Amino acid sequence: MSFKNLFYYTYIEFSEAIRITGSSSTSYIPSHSGRVEVYLNNQWGTISDDSWDINDAHVACRMLGYANALYARTSAYYGQGTGPIWMDNVACTGLENSLFSCSYDRYTSEDSHSEDAGVTCSYYFWTIQLNPDGSLWAQINDTWGTICDDSWTLDDADVACQQLGYSDGAISAYYLPGDGRVQLQQVECSGQETALHYCNVVKAEQSPTLCNHGKDVAVECQGSKNYDARASSNMNGDHSIHLFLSK
Repeated sequence: MSFKNLFYYTYIEFSEAIRITGSSSTSYIPSHSGRVEVYLNNQWGTISDDSWDINDAHVACRMLGYANALYARTSAYYGQGTGPIWMDNVACTGLENSLFSCSYDRYTSEDSHSEDAGVTCSYYFWTIQLNPDGSLWAQINDTWGTICDDSWTLDDADVACQQLGYSDGAISAYYLPGDGRVQLQQVECSGQETALHYCNVVKAEQSPTLCNHGKDVAVECQGSKNYDARASSNMNGDHSIHLFLSK
């Protein structure tokens, strides 16, 4: 069996760098997916999957120029690497700008490359829209639909309002039953993010049984409208913003 090694995107921070790479018996791995490798001490090495989770993956993907992560991969999902295992027990909050700013154990000889960590990063355009009745909708693949969440909080709403360009964020978060397709669910923000794509977000099609329109989210934003936030208005006067998220 022949394998093709694929290398994608390198982020340089002084003497530290990160890349995603992988080996495949098919000849193609999507360029936004791969084993995470870091460059330390003039040598590329891997990351152990001990405690590797979506928060760590978000930080890795943002270092590479993507919006966030869709999946945190474990158990050498994209093949085993070689060389040292430079990081173990990575513990990011998800808000850091670099993996090297997260807590981690440097270099380990106790783990094997069968535990190499990987990511699937997100990069597609999604659009969110605040309607006159307060409902918050998302457009994916040219189809508008609602955002459903069991735990929609003021933190989530505040991030959405700030992303839409409102200077003072949200004044309230509530539920408003809608219709049509449910597009997003399980939005989990800390309130410190500047956009929803920095939060943990799940597309409804990934877990189609979790939501119904009784859980559709709504928000009341406050403050002046900052049109420099890449917001635009449609024919009905609704405001929308483009977000980089995964297909």
